[in-house]
Amino acid sequence: MNDPQPIQKSLERFFSNLGSPPIHVVSSLSDKWEDLVGPALAKVTEPVSVRDGVLTISCSDSAYVAQVQWMETQLIEAYEAEFAPNKIESIKTRLTSI
Repeated sequence: MNDPQPIQKSLERFFSNLGSPPIHVVSSLSDKWEDLVGPALAKVTEPVSVRDGVLTISCSDSAYVAQVQWMETQLIEAYEAEFAPNKIESIKTRLTSI
């Protein structure tokens, strides 16, 4: 029989198998969203997922989809500065109600 392991280790392994960053990144991304994108953009966007190096962002309007795409390099740099050594390669957007 296997010895019990702390749940964090199990969750880390689970997220890693999904191609996600460590649990502390996943759990704090929403909390730090306004710091990463600024207050105006935070009101109309939200992070959805990080998987296989792709951050998916939900936007409330097509104009914000375009803005996020235009700011992709800046947003990647902000993410990596906050969550180093974790990196993302690109950002994917989707239009949804927030």
